[in-house]
Amino acid sequence: MKLKNKINQIRKVIQKVAQLKKIEVNKWIFCSVLSVVYTVCLTYVMNTYLPTSVARTLAAGAISQIYFAPATADISSEMVFHLWLESNGTPFDYARTEITFDKSVVQLSREIVYRGVLAKVKTLTSMATANSTGKIEIVAGLDPQTQNRNLPPNGIFNLLDIYLKPITVQNNVVTKVNINALNSEVVSSGVANFAITATGSNLTLNPLLPSPTPTAVPTAINTPTKSPIATNTPTKVPTSAPGLSCNTVCINTGYAGGTCRNSTNQCTKHKELPISAGDIYCTTKTNVFCCCN
Repeated sequence: MKLKNKINQIRKVIQKVAQLKKIEVNKWIFCSVLSVVYTVCLTYVMNTYLPTSVARTLAAGAISQIYFAPATADISSEMVFHLWLESNGTPFDYARTEITFDKSVVQLSREIVYRGVLAKVKTLTSMATANSTGKIEIVAGLDPQTQNRNLPPNGIFNLLDIYLKPITVQNNVVTKVNINALNSEVVSSGVANFAITATGSNLTLNPLLPSPTPTAVPTAINTPTKSPIATNTPTKVPTSAPGLSCNTVCINTGYAGGTCRNSTNQCTKHKELPISAGDIYCTTKTNVFCCCN
């Protein structure tokens, strides 16, 4: 009887050990499956959503320019400024930049117009927020639902159109719209950062033009003369005023000048903006597009 009890006790111990081993095996299987699921999910998230700057390295030789056109302007009323991004031959799939301005002298007059090639816009500051903070932020990336991640954009692109107007009544106020390079980022294929070169725009608000110097009018002297013989004096035909040109149209629009070129691609190549209002003054057979710089 004692031997039977001992055998039963040994059998129970063996069953408990077997159960413990089964539990340990199940734990190992569970941890292995969990590790695989975690890796798959992490890979999906990093390849689907906008990348962050946590695990990126600087791409050798990858430099991006972010700049405003025009770079210098005199403004007394509403004027549009174009924010450009140039990737210099390296495709990119994510862009972020921060723009600051002195809200006490100049403000946005319209909502910001986004024109970028990155379809997934995560952040774009509203006009009200920009005017209250003096800061604009844009964050955008490729949209995996509508864009091919294997063919990211590459080249020169107009990201934003920003409409500004002076709110000060003082004349010749000098200010600047800045691009914060430290808070700007352009990423290639989710793994490499570009080095950023940022150029803002210098503004003169309400420029006061110098007054013209008055010219002295000579006093007429009456000199006795013989009575003239009546003759038919030919009437002078007035000449027409000089016409406009592509260059003057660009200057009147707020740019530094303009040039007639043979295509809008040539405008982009020379970092210029095509202005259709000046095309009618480009009259040569080849150069028919007005490009402002």
